[in-house]
Amino acid sequence: EHPRVANAVSLCSVMRYLGIVALSLFHACRTDDAYSVVPPTGFVVEGDNFWKDGELFTLRSGNLHYFRVPRAYYRDRIQRMKALGLNSVSIYVAWNYHEEVEGQITRMEEITEFLEIAKAEEMLVLFRPGPYICAEWEFGGLPAWLLWEDKAGIKLRTYEPTYIAAVDNWLNALFSTVSKYSYAKGGPIALLQIENEYGSFGNCASNPDDAKYMN
Repeated sequence: EHPRVANAVSLCSVMRYLGIVALSLFHACRTDDAYSVVPPTGFVVEGDNFWKDGELFTLRSGNLHYFRVPRAYYRDRIQRMKALGLNSVSIYVAWNYHEEVEGQITRMEEITEFLEIAKAEEMLVLFRPGPYICAEWEFGGLPAWLLWEDKAGIKLRTYEPTYIAAVDNWLNALFSTVSKYSYAKGGPIALLQIENEYGSFGNCASNPDDAKYMN
């Protein structure tokens, strides 16, 4: 799967979570005026443009799913992408890969190792933690235990207390692990996308729970 960057940015929301800034790339969602002065450091989305450390930046990205690649090949695969002329890598995080059993979060070192290699190879990262990712992955990355009997009445991918509680627990663990890799802190994560392909599932215009979920 190699979606264009524009396909990965259909969500009109900004999320600030544990030091990571989630930027919506869909410039049509912007209502503020363009920056009068582009900051000399950091990664900025301004209108149709990306700015990296005060200079215009052309984002050339491709998808690489670390959970489908043996760890020994992370660097090789990233280097191949770089050799093709890409300067960024887009990665999903599959929740059910890391929390197969509720409350038991594992394999986080695979994410951090991938991010360390991306940084060493001078590749930016578009971080896509879902919680729903699609990615042609089982249940779109959502854990199967969300459907167990103790979660009776749960509604997925909307603002529903049982679902949101599970999402909060997962994202707190994830973001506390990766926040130090944000571009603002010297890491490779320049952009973050929440959810995926939500326009074909939810309806923020008519469902207030969907709107609350996405904002």
